[in-house]
Amino acid sequence: MAERRTKLVPVSEDDLERLREIANTIGVPLRELISRMFRDGATLALISGGRLSEVEAEYKALKELGRVGFALLPVSTLNKLVHNSSSIEDALRDAREVGRGVGTLYRVSGLIDDEHIHGFIKAVFPDSTQVNIKSDDENLVLTVVAMARTKESIDISSALIEGFLESLGYAALSKEVTSGLLVAQFKKQRR
Repeated sequence: MAERRTKLVPVSEDDLERLREIANTIGVPLRELISRMFRDGATLALISGGRLSEVEAEYKALKELGRVGFALLPVSTLNKLVHNSSSIEDALRDAREVGRGVGTLYRVSGLIDDEHIHGFIKAVFPDSTQVNIKSDDENLVLTVVAMARTKESIDISSALIEGFLESLGYAALSKEVTSGLLVAQFKKQRR
């Protein structure tokens, strides 16, 4: 075990009180909570390249998806579901409808900022995803570049994202799907 050394770290009274409340709620001493936060926070900072807010957004998105009945599936299982569906159109329609339901849940929960949208899309396409949101005086334009292992998984995931974004007021502008890659743009009028 590493040697304990005492260090002074400036913390606001409000933050310290919040930590005391959390420690009491979860039933651990304040010192132990702070030690855990440093240890686990350092690991998360390393894994995320210092983007802890992205880790938090992804965690919240995955927890919320789990709460409403989503489960992570291996791509091979997803492909079997698509191939065993009565038709690919039925599978895509169902995925779009599920996306709309999740989008409605996000909207009602107030999770419609860029960070939460990015977290959801990253949860749907965990391998590699870039989400770019640009705005001008009239519109927001969201571009998604995502990679997946098969065209089927891209088709289903794309339909899920389309339904999700439609429920948040976005309309599809363009979509290119190839084996392993999706490039899609969506537009929403600013309010």
